[in-house]
Amino acid sequence: MLTLQDRPTIAAGHSNGGQIITAVSMDVPNVVGLISIAAFGLDEGESIGDLLSHILLAHPPSNLQIDAAGFAWLPQADFVNHVAPDGDSEETNVMYAVQRPAHVGNLSHVMSIPVRSALPT
Repeated sequence: MLTLQDRPTIAAGHSNGGQIITAVSMDVPNVVGLISIAAFGLDEGESIGDLLSHILLAHPPSNLQIDAAGFAWLPQADFVNHVAPDGDSEETNVMYAVQRPAHVGNLSHVMSIPVRSALPT
């Protein structure tokens, strides 16, 4: 959708969206900036799975549910403990209720050249 913008555009990404906006923004000339909000900032050759492997080995989600299409869902206890452990309980429960699943394939996508590496200094 970035290519549909007819003006200078700032792309924002949250969580694994950080990898997405970093990768696609290289090919969209009207993107003039990126905003990462609690997002993954990967180095070249790195994947989200690489980053999470250290965390997940130390604190694995106990009941991650992966459906037939490869989408992973966190049960409420894991969501509260892993995604928003310090959050307000009412807000955390709302976030849990409206969560969107992540595809397990997201973990293995390897970052090409991050935008920050391609920008002039």
